[in-house]
Amino acid sequence: MVACANLHSLATASRDPAFFAALQAASHVTADGAPVRAAGRLLREPAGPRVTGYDVFQHVMASLESRGGRALFVGSRPPVLERIRANAARDYPRVHVDVLSPPFGDLAGEPTKLITARVDEFRPDVVFVGMSAPKQEIWAASNAHMVNAMSIVCIGAVFDYYAGTLRRAPAWARRIGCEWCFRLAQEPRRVWRKYLISGPLFARLVWAELRVRRTQRSDG
Repeated sequence: MVACANLHSLATASRDPAFFAALQAASHVTADGAPVRAAGRLLREPAGPRVTGYDVFQHVMASLESRGGRALFVGSRPPVLERIRANAARDYPRVHVDVLSPPFGDLAGEPTKLITARVDEFRPDVVFVGMSAPKQEIWAASNAHMVNAMSIVCIGAVFDYYAGTLRRAPAWARRIGCEWCFRLAQEPRRVWRKYLISGPLFARLVWAELRVRRTQRSDG
């Protein structure tokens, strides 16, 4: 299971035990965003390189292309998924692609049975999940034992980016860590809470942890 943790994810996980447990259960969690890496440097914790969901998606698809692998995309709306299928046929012609738009809402019960049945039928190497955080990570962690695939990769908004239904920030904005500004300008009603509330919360969490560590060093 692969998850990409940005500041919103980590701020949310600090108040959501199920999400926190899901991130801990992942085999790989990448530092998705400049603020996460900056916090790692400040706390002297190795956060690793900045790896976004789109980076993971491109790397995995290129690997599947090299050997003619299989990828199942689960989440989003049918029009988005059909554009993903068309774009993948153009960009990764050797990758066998299938898509599934599960019912919106709670994924427990019948929706999960629908997903696992499609996985058993299609036999993908990788299941890409695009349901937004924390829903996608919690579902993946809870159901990994029933998903017959090598990897479950949670990539959220990458579905819309790759389909072209949402424009990704230009390279210069990504380089200086301002991708969030571009996203906020595009979808203010949808993501304002993610950045304008989670951002300050994440900063307070980092500051609180820094104070604890300084106190511990002083006491020692």
